[in-house]
Amino acid sequence: MPAFRFYASRDDAAAVLTFAFGELGCRVYEAYSRYGDTLRELGSSDEVLDAFPDAGPAQRFINVSLWSPALGPKPTIRRLPLVPGSVSGHTHWHMVDGWGLINLQFGIVSGGTLRPSELKYSSEARARRWEETLASSLGPVDAWDWRAAETLARRLHYHIGRGLTVRRQGARPVLAGAAALASSGVTLGAP
Repeated sequence: MPAFRFYASRDDAAAVLTFAFGELGCRVYEAYSRYGDTLRELGSSDEVLDAFPDAGPAQRFINVSLWSPALGPKPTIRRLPLVPGSVSGHTHWHMVDGWGLINLQFGIVSGGTLRPSELKYSSEARARRWEETLASSLGPVDAWDWRAAETLARRLHYHIGRGLTVRRQGARPVLAGAAALASSGVTLGAP
């Protein structure tokens, strides 16, 4: 699964999501619901950020999945049971799933450290390796337009890596808001 890591603040996340909604025509889903809740499709950058308020050390990421009708079938929402009594009375949660979804995970500042963000997506070859195991829940791999998925992921990668990057921390791009956080004393953390 190709992965691209970078540093982004909440404002940077808004800029990335605005590009995904506007230029790429993506629909954005929570990657995982809250315990006991249904999974939500989020309609704007502000709605995404409002869905993930800073929640202290328990929350490490804003985790969303991007989908466009050009990629393939609508994503699958799976209900996942929880072990009884494991999470204060909740019995389930949900996750979004689909062979060609593009996943964005934005790191959150916790304890004075900004966690790295990550863009990742599955390749057709990887999906084919898992098709026999997951086809009953995700459908056929051939239903997805893998060229469109790769193009969308590359456009997003290019926009983050070239359009929004102001400096680098080692090999990782640092976006403007993350650079401002680092200048104010926030540590840019390792994975």
